[in-house]
Amino acid sequence: MGDVVTALGRAIKEEGHKVQVIIPKFDCLNYKQVQNLHQDGSFPFGGTVVRVWRGIVEELETIFLEPENGHFSVGCIYGKNNDHVRYAFTMLLDLIILAFNIIHKVITESLCAPTSMMCG
Repeated sequence: MGDVVTALGRAIKEEGHKVQVIIPKFDCLNYKQVQNLHQDGSFPFGGTVVRVWRGIVEELETIFLEPENGHFSVGCIYGKNNDHVRYAFTMLLDLIILAFNIIHKVITESLCAPTSMMCG
């Protein structure tokens, strides 16, 4: 799956689009492979706090979501009895982040349209 995400992300990036990969911050991944990994805030969601980490993986901006409820601190990616709960939680998080980014872009474009010389 990682190879597909990387290849697709690179192809879309080569077309001139901004690409961000959003994945859970699994405790079993090798984070030495992630360039410039750093925590970039947190927010409350679903009865827990979610830490947001950013870094570069295979030349793609990657966002790692780490909920403090331990959903992805289980020593593996798949194979737990609650996989469906963990991944439903992640899908909702991803949708919220996507919606936030779209709303932020629309607001920024609306505010900058009349003053385009002021918004870089």
